[in-house]
Amino acid sequence: MVRPGAVGTRRARRRSRRATTIALLVVAVLVGAVVVGYFRTPGWLWFVSPSAERYPIRGLDVSHHQGAIDWAAVASEGWQFAWLKATEGGDWTDPRFDENRAGAARAGVRWGAYHFLTFCRDPERQAAHFLSVLGDDVGQLPPAVDVETGGNCSERPRPEELARHLGVFLERVEGALHRRMVIYVVPDQVEELFGPAGLPDRPLWVRSIFAEPTPLARRPWTIWQYHSRARIAGVGVFVDLDVFAGDARAFEAFVDR
Repeated sequence: MVRPGAVGTRRARRRSRRATTIALLVVAVLVGAVVVGYFRTPGWLWFVSPSAERYPIRGLDVSHHQGAIDWAAVASEGWQFAWLKATEGGDWTDPRFDENRAGAARAGVRWGAYHFLTFCRDPERQAAHFLSVLGDDVGQLPPAVDVETGGNCSERPRPEELARHLGVFLERVEGALHRRMVIYVVPDQVEELFGPAGLPDRPLWVRSIFAEPTPLARRPWTIWQYHSRARIAGVGVFVDLDVFAGDARAFEAFVDR
C-alpha cells in the first residue's frame, strides 16, 4: 500500500532533481561560453584589471605572433614599456625582433629583450645566440629569460639540472651585459621546475591571469602579466599585458639599475 503523500513526495523529488540538472546544464553552457569566448574572441573578457592608481606603469610583451605593430599608437594609449621576444633555444631568432625594437624606440616605449629558455639545448649556446642577436642595442629594460614548460621540450629536467642549466645561461648573459636578468615564471610550475632550492635571486616576472599574484616563496614580484589575450590600439591581434610593481620613481630605478 502506498502511504498518503508518498506519491507527491516522489514527484517533488523528481522535480527537484530535474531543476538541479537544468541548473547545472545552464552553468556548464555559461562556463563553456566564457572559455570559448576567451580563446576565440580576444579582448572581451578580463578576469582581473589592475588598478591604474596602484599600478600606473603599464606595458606589454610581444613576439612575431602580434604581426606588424603600430608603436606610435601603442605609446599614445599610455603603454610605457615592452618586452620583445628576441630568441629561443640555440638558433631561432624572432623574425620581428629588429622591427619591434626599432619601432618601440622611435615611439619612446622603453623596451627590453627576452629569450625563451629551451630545456634540451645547451645553455652556453643559447646565451651566445641571445647575445649575438642583441648586439650593441640591448634596450632600456633588463633582459629577461622565459622559464616555463609550455612549448618547451617534452622531457622535463630535474630541478637540480634546471638550476645548473639556468645558472650557466644567467652567468653568461649577465657577465656580458653587466645587468641582472628578469626571470619569467608561471607560479603553478615553480615547484616542479625549481624544487626545494627555489627561484634564483632575480626580479620576477609572473604570469597570473585570474588574480593578482602573491609572493613566490616570500619573494615579491616585479612584473605581473595579467592578460594574455587583450586588444589594444596599434596591435591587430591579441597581446599580453603587464604592470610594474611600483611608481614612476621605482620604475626609473629598475630601468637604470
